[in-house]
This record gives sequence, structure tokens and C-alpha cells, in this order.
Amino acid sequence: MKEGVYLGWFDDNPKKPVEAKIDEAVERYILRFGRRPNLCLVHREECVPHRTVQVRAAPHVQRHHFLVGYDPQEEPGSERNAPSAASNRGSCSV
Repeated sequence: MKEGVYLGWFDDNPKKPVEAKIDEAVERYILRFGRRPNLCLVHREECVPHRTVQVRAAPHVQRHHFLVGYDPQEEPGSERNAPSAASNRGSCSV
């Protein structure tokens, strides 16, 4: 798969927790691309820890939008992802 391929997901249901919205976006990504994403870009107000993907606030992401994708540099052991950062998987970073 090409690096930097993301799936855009929109969900503005106020009754659904952000974690559930990310879960649905991850499921759709797997169906579409056949692999599990490891990164989700969100609006800063929706930055929450997640159990399966690294969640990161991005200034270009609007509220209720979720960009899920796979970034090899987010994998544990990669040059960009130091051991201390790898242990924080699931925490939200800005």
C-alpha cells in the first residue's frame, strides 16, 4: 500500500462517543484497504485515547471528521517512533 493513504470518515452524531466513531472508521478502512490502520487524525477537541490506533490532533481536520490511515513510521521500532513513544500507543498527541 502507498504511504499516506487515508480514509475520510464523518460522523456528527452527538449521542455516539468519539471512540465508537473511530472504531467505525477503522472497520471501514479495513474493509476498503485490507489492512489495519495505525493512525487517526482528528480535530483537537476530539482527541481521545484509543486502544488500536494512535490518535493525533491535526490543525487541518474539521470537527466530526476522522482521517484513518497507515503510516509505517508509526510502528513500534521505526526511526521516527522512539521506544518511549511506542509505549504510549493509544494516547492522544498534538
